[in-house]
Amino acid sequence: IDPFQNAVLELCEFIPRKATVLDCGCGWGGPARFLMKWNSCDVVGVTISRQQADYIDDFEVLLKDIRNLDLNERHFDVALFMESLTHMDGIDSVFENLSGSVDSVVIRDFVANQPFRDDRWMMRFRTEKDFRRALEGAGYQILHYKEEFNCWRPSVDIWLKRINALGEPEVRGQIDLLRGLCLGLRSGRAADVGECTVFAAR
Repeated sequence: IDPFQNAVLELCEFIPRKATVLDCGCGWGGPARFLMKWNSCDVVGVTISRQQADYIDDFEVLLKDIRNLDLNERHFDVALFMESLTHMDGIDSVFENLSGSVDSVVIRDFVANQPFRDDRWMMRFRTEKDFRRALEGAGYQILHYKEEFNCWRPSVDIWLKRINALGEPEVRGQIDLLRGLCLGLRSGRAADVGECTVFAAR
């Protein structure tokens, strides 16, 4: 199990076996596949990326903005946010929109002592206060909150290794921005950035 899979495994404490899970910002589907295989979950992904939605063919994916997603009276046990809220504006509306259809919320995302924003990579590092305000405002009660700083370093090393393995013509645009972000994190310019694990329920 690599560090990314292990991060999902740690969240299984809050995701019951055979739960119905809405993977909000599902990316290329890694966490969803892990939950389906190791926790027998029924997963539906949500993404705004047409490329990601077209790539995934082994579970249902909704090509929608989570902030105004209409679930058409569908119900989910858990909404999972795996390092995806950092790319979303308006998290208050995200949780408010889900509150009528989702029993609990599980989050693993970046947290900072001071708010940080970088629009080039659509990165927003929020504070504990931001997460609590948005969840509680939508009617969720936070039952578990934990912060850990410097835990993201193994992930940064993996991303840099993968980026450096690409040919130079492929390292453009957002990939080059991601490399710069990773190098900045490794250099210590983000010493007050960590990751939080949050479990909240209605």
